Amino acid sequence: YDNKCSLSERRTVQKGCGKKYEENGCRQSIFGSKWTSRCVCNQMMCNYDEALAAVGLETTSGTVANKAFPIIQIFLISLVFALIVSSYSVINIKMVCFIFSIIYASILNKNY
Repeated sequence: YDNKCSLSERRTVQKGCGKKYEENGCRQSIFGSKWTSRCVCNQMMCNYDEALAAVGLETTSGTVANKAFPIIQIFLISLVFALIVSSYSVINIKMVCFIFSIIYASILNKNY
């Protein structure tokens, strides 16, 4: 990696993982007055800003890390799901009771 940029110039780093095989490494190209660096890395190194910083590239602020949901988010999602399911269950139980009450009332009316 040949650092051709001065500190006042802006560098853009493209990062990502794809299924297409590409050689590991970084390539620089000029776009107007700015240098653009595109780095290709294997799956183990993808989207880690530390690896880019180690070779002298700027890290990106918009990197989306593959993080698991914290336990509180899982709990809240489960709670909302349980409330939705239970509300539908209550509606179904009320509907069944209403239908049985209509059937029972029609049976009583036939007997009188």
